[in-house]
Amino acid sequence: MRQSMRVFALFIGTSLLVLNTSVLSQELPEFDPPEGGGVPSQLLLERLEGDLPGAANADFVPRRILQSALDLLKVYEGWSSKAYNDPAGYCTIGYGHLIKKASCEPNDFENKMSREEGNTLLAADTVPARKIVQRLVRVQLTRRQFGALTSFVFNVGGDNFARSTLLRRLNDGDFGRATQEMRKWIRAGGRRLQGLANRRNCEVAYFNEAALVRLPNGKIDTRTCAVGVGAAPDASEDIDIGTGMVSR
Repeated sequence: MRQSMRVFALFIGTSLLVLNTSVLSQELPEFDPPEGGGVPSQLLLERLEGDLPGAANADFVPRRILQSALDLLKVYEGWSSKAYNDPAGYCTIGYGHLIKKASCEPNDFENKMSREEGNTLLAADTVPARKIVQRLVRVQLTRRQFGALTSFVFNVGGDNFARSTLLRRLNDGDFGRATQEMRKWIRAGGRRLQGLANRRNCEVAYFNEAALVRLPNGKIDTRTCAVGVGAAPDASEDIDIGTGMVSR
C-alpha cells in the first residue's frame, strides 16, 4: 500500500471542516451507486438553504451514533471519490455529501476523496439529524433506535420529521404505529421508489433491534431487511419526502 497526505476543506453550513488524514491507497471502488434511488438528503438540502429546524443548531454535543447505523447510511447514500452530479443535478461527493444545489463545475474538488475522509465527513453531516432526534423525541431510545431515526431524518429532512405523525407516535410511546409511519415515506417527486421502500424496511428492522446482515465485502445486505417487518402500509398513504405530504 502507498501512504500519502491530503487535505480537504469543506464548508458545512457556516463551518469549515478541514480533513487532513494519512491516506492508505486501497483497492476499493471509486464509485458505489446508492441503493436509495439517488434521492438527495433532504436534511443536507435544508442546510444548504439555511432552513434547518432550530433544534439542529442547538449548542450541545450530539449523541454518538453506532458505526452500524453509519454503515446503513452508506449503503443508501452511495459513494463517490470524485465530485459528480446526482440524479437531481446537484454537485455531490463522498457518501451523499451535497457540495451545492447546482451542477459541478470543472474545478470542483479535482482531487479524489479517500474513504477515511468520507467517513469523517459523513459523521459530521449527521450531526444536525442527531440533534433533531435528541431534541424532538421525548421518550428514551436505544442506540439502534436512535441510529434508525438519524438515518430517517437525514433522508426526509428535519422539518418533515418535526411535523410528522411519526414524531407524535414516538412521543406517545407507540413504537409499533411509529414504525408503520416510517414506512409511508417512500415517494419522491411523486413517484414511488423501491429504493426508499427498502431503506424504510432497513430502518424499521434496525429500530426494532434486528441485527443487520453483512455481505462478504462488509456492506449491509439490505435484501434481508424486509423479513419480519410486517405488511406495508396501504399505497394510498404513501408520503413524498420532498413535500412531506401524502402523494395520491
